[in-house]
Amino acid sequence: MLNLNQNTISAANSASQYDAGSALAREAERVYAEGLGKMTYDNPNQQQAAILDRRLAEWRELVEKAYNDIIAKRAAWMPWTVCGPARYNSAKNSAKADRQMEAAAEWDRKMDAFIENTMRMLNDAIPLDEMLAQYRSGKRRDAISSDDPLAVEKLTARLDGMRERHEKRKQRNAWWRKHGTMKGCPDLSAESAAQIDAAIAADPLYKVPYAPYTMQNANAEMKRISERLQTIQAQRQQAAALPDGKADEEHSGFIVERRPADGRVNIAFDGKPDEDARAILKGEGFHWSPRAKVWTRKLTPNAERALCHIVDALQKLPAYAPQDAADPAEGDVPTLEPDEFAARVAQL
Repeated sequence: MLNLNQNTISAANSASQYDAGSALAREAERVYAEGLGKMTYDNPNQQQAAILDRRLAEWRELVEKAYNDIIAKRAAWMPWTVCGPARYNSAKNSAKADRQMEAAAEWDRKMDAFIENTMRMLNDAIPLDEMLAQYRSGKRRDAISSDDPLAVEKLTARLDGMRERHEKRKQRNAWWRKHGTMKGCPDLSAESAAQIDAAIAADPLYKVPYAPYTMQNANAEMKRISERLQTIQAQRQQAAALPDGKADEEHSGFIVERRPADGRVNIAFDGKPDEDARAILKGEGFHWSPRAKVWTRKLTPNAERALCHIVDALQKLPAYAPQDAADPAEGDVPTLEPDEFAARVAQL
């Protein structure tokens, strides 16, 4: 059982008509068990087993923390149907109810992200050649982010595997058209060939082992991946061609970080930027990365142009104005050394 605060559960039960605290406690147990079911990996290696042990312990702590907070917020307010309408502060209790719902939604987001990150960590904790073999075989069908440092390798492996399977399907269709049976097809066992023959015989619309629309869909998907691969490679070549000496730029209150190896450009602030600064960043295509704690965008020539606009716009805000030495005030006379004063007088 999860370690949930029994006092707040009892308080939440008292503040409701249907034992809300106990209901939330049962929900916590269900969410915890569902998370355990999702965070599994067949035949984990030593590194993956260590990751699983650590993350499952952290998962328990996260669910306990989340539901202790949600239950406490539920116990903090009481509907008028329980306490009665006399002198009931509707606005105050409505605000408390809203806070509970907002907290529950935020905890849901965090728990979903935890499971997603755990599976990503497990998937990445294997040798590179084994990982690429899984993409090539089609065993791994997860989305590949353009920001992934191994995006080119993963997409190439996936595309190579699709092409190999597509060529096999073409050969099997050709064998069927020539022989009217799959028996004797070089890359099929006798059992598999018999199953395909039986499926075609059972469906009069089944003219070949692989229908034309499946072949067309496969061609379209291979074309899409090929074009995406070319785009990522072109972007990385452009990023690598940036002039030397433009890695980091320090400004008043923020730093511009170029990371060609990751294909990203980041802006890191000393603290949370104000609303005006955030509007400038979002308007130029930057978004906040909670993991890296920076505002980020793909490193492209367009991003370089956007950076110029951002830096100029930010420096016009008081919080990020350049800290240059102030000009002498009007009417002030700069102090000169005696030799410099004498030289200037001699020029008159």
